[in-house]
Amino acid sequence: MEASINIAGSFLVFAFAALGSALGIGSAAKVAAACAKKRIKEGGKPVMSWMIFVGAPMSQLFYGMIMLILLLGKNYPADMWIKLLPLEIGFGLAIGASAWMQGLVGALCCDALNENDGKGLTFYIMLIGVVESTALLAFILGYVFLPAVG
Repeated sequence: MEASINIAGSFLVFAFAALGSALGIGSAAKVAAACAKKRIKEGGKPVMSWMIFVGAPMSQLFYGMIMLILLLGKNYPADMWIKLLPLEIGFGLAIGASAWMQGLVGALCCDALNENDGKGLTFYIMLIGVVESTALLAFILGYVFLPAVG
């Protein structure tokens, strides 16, 4: 029973990261589609750089997947779940929240690029990078702290 809780907790990291990625991608994609509709209606073409912002939250999905693989690769004692579960939930939520926020920021970036005829792309990519750093930091801390727990 306790070993299965360890496994379930490992999947929580991935599940929260995947949920955040899906919400973030969906948020940015909705705005990119609306911007494309407006542009096409005005006789223009969609801006392909919008896809940077639509796809950016997917990176957190990979952080969650790598953390899942790392956790499943460890041979933790069955009673370790009580120490691991709060870390797994915390890291998963941090990574997922970062993905969701990255999608919301990405949505605003798509809209801004649409309004500004593509100007400011570098600045908007930097904004996305700052949000990304939250997930990266959570991933690195998870990687560093998990061996200390076991």
